[in-house]
Amino acid sequence: MEHDERPTTSQADSAPLLGGNPGTPGLREPFAPQAGPRNPWPTIIGMITTLSVIVIVLFMVL
Repeated sequence: MEHDERPTTSQADSAPLLGGNPGTPGLREPFAPQAGPRNPWPTIIGMITTLSVIVIVLFMVL
């Protein structure tokens, strides 16, 4: 009987952890509109930075 009681306590301990997980998608929701197509500048800046790094590396190698 003692062995049956221990798994029930471990399930009770895991229940608050499962209840805390749905809070993480709430934190991810505000970041979704920022990454949307409304701001094309981060993509443009990233492309320019990548191209400039490639050009610099090519000149360093050559």
